[in-house]
Amino acid sequence: MTRNLFIVFFLLVLVIPARAQSSVYHHFPDSGFVWIEEYTKTPDGYCCCSSSVCTNFFSYSHYLNGDTIVNNRRYFELYESGYVIRTNSGNVTCPPNSYSPCYQYFYQFDCALIREDSAARHIYIWNPGDSAEVLMYDFNMLVGDTVRGKIGNGMNYVSAIDSVQVGTDFHKRYWVTVFGGNQLGYDSAYATITEGLGGSQGVMMPLMPVDSTFGNMICAYNQSVPVWPANQSGCLMPTGTERFEQPAGLAVFPNPAHDYLAVYTSGYAGQIIISDIQGRDVFTVDVRQSKTEITLPGLPAGLYTIRYNTTAGNSVTKKVVIE
Repeated sequence: MTRNLFIVFFLLVLVIPARAQSSVYHHFPDSGFVWIEEYTKTPDGYCCCSSSVCTNFFSYSHYLNGDTIVNNRRYFELYESGYVIRTNSGNVTCPPNSYSPCYQYFYQFDCALIREDSAARHIYIWNPGDSAEVLMYDFNMLVGDTVRGKIGNGMNYVSAIDSVQVGTDFHKRYWVTVFGGNQLGYDSAYATITEGLGGSQGVMMPLMPVDSTFGNMICAYNQSVPVWPANQSGCLMPTGTERFEQPAGLAVFPNPAHDYLAVYTSGYAGQIIISDIQGRDVFTVDVRQSKTEITLPGLPAGLYTIRYNTTAGNSVTKKVVIE
């Protein structure tokens, strides 16, 4: 009897900690998911300073809003909304030198396309302006591996692996240490990457040791329900505002293109104009939503310019190659 009780106790000791370990792969979000993040950069190239310190503090959310097909692959559309506080301290010699600090809001500015390869446990990202997708996350890593993907920034390795609660489930978590850190293990790690959630410094942010540039994931929602941290009852969700004129934003996929273009704009109104290399307008379409699908009207192969004109008179251009 005593022997049997010992066996049961031993098995319980093995099973109970196993609950906190995740052996089931948790897919990356594809809709209804929101990441709340902060980001600070000092000094910052956005400021125009002389003999002064320029700091930008961003408070924003990333969220998934729809999908699209590029090269016969399904991508989920990642957006960003929030505000930035720009602070200049010192002798500011360039305009707008009357703003210290100054606030700038942005709303539904297109960030990237996200694709998951579930079989390989890879997450890919396609940023505006890039010619192709790149690996962002690899969830097959082992302790001691260099962190693979754009998030790793080529300077980190996996120092430990455990799991963390996201919603009602436990997801695998990788502890990340910069090369040259003290030793393998939790004590030298400065960031984490969580399966189905992303990096602790931001879902798109390459992991960097704490210095003048630093990002931080505050919390995450799934279908408006807080899921991370597990005991998070809710947190402030920064949003854009129409109080300030929004900067024009433009992204084009795919590039090079053949007979189809998906044009993403930062606003829901305005006009998209395609011009040839001689500057002649060859195609015009009104913007009625953030994504405008264009079937190219038999344009000859070559280099073209796509211009997005907002209703407020701002504009932004991108180059696109039609093959």
